[in-house]
Amino acid sequence: MKCPVCEIGCDIPEGGVGRCGMYTCLGKGIAEIHGNSYMAVMPVSMETIPILHYIPGAKVLQVSSVGCNFSCRGCI
Repeated sequence: MKCPVCEIGCDIPEGGVGRCGMYTCLGKGIAEIHGNSYMAVMPVSMETIPILHYIPGAKVLQVSSVGCNFSCRGCI
C-alpha cells in the first residue's frame, strides 16, 4: 500500500514499515507505529531549524518525535 504521509510515498507491504520507520501497513490502511509518542516540545528560534528564510528571527514550536518522515538534505 502506498503511504500518503510524506513526499517519499513508500510502497509498504502488509506488516512492513516505510523508509522512515514510523508507519506500517495493517490490513486496510497505514498506521503510525509510535502514535502519540513525542520526545520533546519546545519553543525555538527559527534559525535552529531548516526553514531559516521563512520568517527570520521568529519563534516557533518544535515538536520532536521518535522518527522522521523526510530525508531532507541539510536537515539538522
